[in-house]
Amino acid sequence: MGLFDALFQRGIAGLDLSTPEGQLLHRYMKSPGSSDWPPPKVETWDGGPEILAQGPETKARLAVMASKILAGDQQGFRAGLPLKSLVGRLLRSKLPLTEEDLVSLLEDLGSQGSWEWQLPAGLVVSAIERHVAAHGLGPQLTFALRSAKVSHEGRIPSAAYRRLRRLTSSGQVSVADDIWGRRVRASLKGLSTESRAAWGELLDHAAAVTGKSRPSAKWQKQASSLVAAVGGEVVRETVSEWILDLVPSPVEHDQAALDDNNTELLRGVLWAAAPVADPRLAARLGRLVEVSFQKVRFWGPRSTRLGNGGAIALGLVPGNDGIAELTRLEAKVRYDSARRVIASTLERAADAAGLSRADLEELAVPDYGFDAAGQRSLAVGAGFAEVGIKGNGVELRWRVGDKLTKTPPKALRESVPERVKEVRELAKQIGATLAGQAARIERHYLDDRSLPFADWRLRYLEHPLVSTLTRRLLWVRETEEGPRTFWWRDGALQDLTGEPVPDAADGRVRLWHPVDSSVEQVRHARRLLTEARITQPFKQVHREVYLLTDAERETSTYSNRFAAHVLRQHQFHALCQQRGWKYALQGEFDSHNTPYRVLPSFGLKVEFWVDPAGDEATAMAIYSYLSSDRLCFRKGRHDVQLDEVPALAFSEALRDVDLFTSVTSVGNDPNWHDGGENPQAFTPYWNTFAFGDLNATATTRREVLGDLLPLLKIADRCEIDERWFRVRGHYRDYRIHLGSGHIMMEPNNQYLCIVPDRSSSRKTSKLYLPFEGDSVLSVILSKAFLLADDRAIKDSTILSQIQG
Repeated sequence: MGLFDALFQRGIAGLDLSTPEGQLLHRYMKSPGSSDWPPPKVETWDGGPEILAQGPETKARLAVMASKILAGDQQGFRAGLPLKSLVGRLLRSKLPLTEEDLVSLLEDLGSQGSWEWQLPAGLVVSAIERHVAAHGLGPQLTFALRSAKVSHEGRIPSAAYRRLRRLTSSGQVSVADDIWGRRVRASLKGLSTESRAAWGELLDHAAAVTGKSRPSAKWQKQASSLVAAVGGEVVRETVSEWILDLVPSPVEHDQAALDDNNTELLRGVLWAAAPVADPRLAARLGRLVEVSFQKVRFWGPRSTRLGNGGAIALGLVPGNDGIAELTRLEAKVRYDSARRVIASTLERAADAAGLSRADLEELAVPDYGFDAAGQRSLAVGAGFAEVGIKGNGVELRWRVGDKLTKTPPKALRESVPERVKEVRELAKQIGATLAGQAARIERHYLDDRSLPFADWRLRYLEHPLVSTLTRRLLWVRETEEGPRTFWWRDGALQDLTGEPVPDAADGRVRLWHPVDSSVEQVRHARRLLTEARITQPFKQVHREVYLLTDAERETSTYSNRFAAHVLRQHQFHALCQQRGWKYALQGEFDSHNTPYRVLPSFGLKVEFWVDPAGDEATAMAIYSYLSSDRLCFRKGRHDVQLDEVPALAFSEALRDVDLFTSVTSVGNDPNWHDGGENPQAFTPYWNTFAFGDLNATATTRREVLGDLLPLLKIADRCEIDERWFRVRGHYRDYRIHLGSGHIMMEPNNQYLCIVPDRSSSRKTSKLYLPFEGDSVLSVILSKAFLLADDRAIKDSTILSQIQG
């Protein structure tokens, strides 16, 4: 017996199955294949085309009847899927449903079984919203909606349920009592009746995007008129204040978290306010997105919904401020879903501007009012704030009269506290933008980016902010005469022989990479950099180069150069996200997962194989450790011969993997030797890694330390050999491993455990270093300074090891 026959015999209250519409549905449901998976389209079923050919009123009756049958189906989802397809198809037609029809559909929503497979709740709510917009709320529908507000929670999707709740509010948006809701209510409380009404209409419109992934053009047009009614400047300033509490103290997933309804409402508010945003609101929006994607332990990102909504809002900000924030966030945010939203938003903006995405990001960098020297002065009450670029960061000083201080004077803090706060916020924003631009420029390597010389000069050399990075890097100009390496020196462009580079608008410019230069050329560039005391924004002249080895030529399609390492999985996962690799944590529920990175500019994908190591797992059943295996390149489904991989792509991919193994290896744990979490497991590997042969990164570190050693105050107590930075103390002699930074003491080859802290790095903060970003280099130097004067050590834990 078919489903329709069974329902016919049981009977469905209020449904006359003997009508022509009922017979038409009878034919539809008796069509062969009623349990097929996936169900065929409506047009392919017996009676389907005839149903779709009916007039609007008949289709409305068919939709209600099909919904009633669907709600009565308790036989399993496959039998109901054909009817669900039909109901969905009919409701999308915007039928002339009566109030009684809508009440019936609401009742069906509450009486159905598993909502995932049955009546499409979102389409039912959309039909109700259209009816209310055209005819208002009648008494029957009002009662049904209020009943649904109680009975439907948990039975229909949350987005549809929130929209039902909004329909029962009689046009008044309900703001929940949370950190954001309290600020909103407080700011609206003192307004005039007219202003509150204007804000009410805007908030009501903002709530209309509940459940939507992004605003429609129609919604944006109406939002623009509502914002104008309130006042663009008022909306900008008010929304900027509304999100202030969420930026420095982001909500956690606990009792203080944003209510779901407020999250949806806030997304709409951000989308409405974005077109009138200024740089300050754009910066706060960017910070809100950043903190929304920060991880909460045992939960994940604080609010993916709010973070994605904020990213879309940044794409609606006029000018370059929103694009600049999105570019910064792309380098900062780690979650794949968030990165996809940011990337798609940037692509949309680029398409709208008729530019490539790379061109858009370069043109959108704000200059923040800096002069050519990277300096800016801001009036603050009776004084000034001097903002300057220092390395990859921002230096902020305060001036009152002739006195210059690092902290704002008391007089300024008391007289203009809001202005002081605003300047500090701006300095943080500039620092974040600068870091994002350094990461973007470093991506030139794997993006295979080059641009015309004239564009490069305008966007990189003459831009007040970006030039502070550009002028510390080497570049290559490619013309018909061949490539020529140059840099900024003594106020002009020069090649590495000191000859000036002509300022002609020809050729293309790309970022220099040592893989394209000889060993002697690289050494010469390093000497020039050290003599000029230039600290590069990232490792370029001292960048590691990975060339194909004989062993890799033998294996042909894969490399075992970084195999057999034991890695801490959570740290490895975080580093993969930071470097643009795709990897999901492996646990007892997931036996295998291969990290990979797509290199679209080269048409390749690089894979680094890892497997769980040992049985230790977290409370969430996530394995603690991984063992590394081979690295390979793929094009489509096929492995690529390593000697066919472009040298730059090969070197940069292996550099990433070297970073993974050197940073996340258990051999980096200074406590392992003295009884860490599991002192027996992997101990042979720990000893090999902690004091073994140097990898490419450590080899570069040895060369850098060799250049720096004559400049150190402790040079007479130190020397460098193949693997060690040796320090002669007063109590003992010490060997610091150049790879791991671990220490052995002489004469009995005893391990010394020192866990570095921030205070120890202060001793090296004023030292010249040729590049930023090598934390182990700083750790080695700080330990060397500490041990060279070991009589001054006060820490009892360290002294007991030395004197014991």
